[in-house]
Amino acid sequence: MTTGAGELSFNVSDIVGHDRLGRRHAGRRRRMQDLFGRLPDAQTKLLFEAVGSELESQTRRRLSDEKEAPDGSEWHEWSTAYAASRPPKGGLLELDGDLIDSIEYSAATEEVVVGSGIVYARRHQLGDEDAGIPARPYIGLSKANVADVLALVFDFLEEEMFR
Repeated sequence: MTTGAGELSFNVSDIVGHDRLGRRHAGRRRRMQDLFGRLPDAQTKLLFEAVGSELESQTRRRLSDEKEAPDGSEWHEWSTAYAASRPPKGGLLELDGDLIDSIEYSAATEEVVVGSGIVYARRHQLGDEDAGIPARPYIGLSKANVADVLALVFDFLEEEMFR
């Protein structure tokens, strides 16, 4: 899995080769690789549509409810001067909900990409040292997110195995 500026890309090899599968799941990994290899493009795209929808939901939830980076670290608070200029509503990365509303995914047969097209999305994800804005990462996968995505993939592939 790669995290770019304001987007997350997830491809087939990321899923079947994920570290969470470990050695004890080597047989499951081989079955997954075999199944991925046999899936028609239409089915692979359906899988990535489901993964994209899950990743989009996870990212929106992180922005609206969790308010922390994918690794569990807390986001930096606003500077005192900036906090004084803000209206009382909204919180970190959530004044009018534009960033949350902009989160979307695009699925193809080989990958799914989740992110935002808003100009300032990159600035929030990576920070901007010149402007004194700390990084507040919101795109990425927590351990729980990885488990959810892998469960979704396993369920999908098991259904395909027994068709």
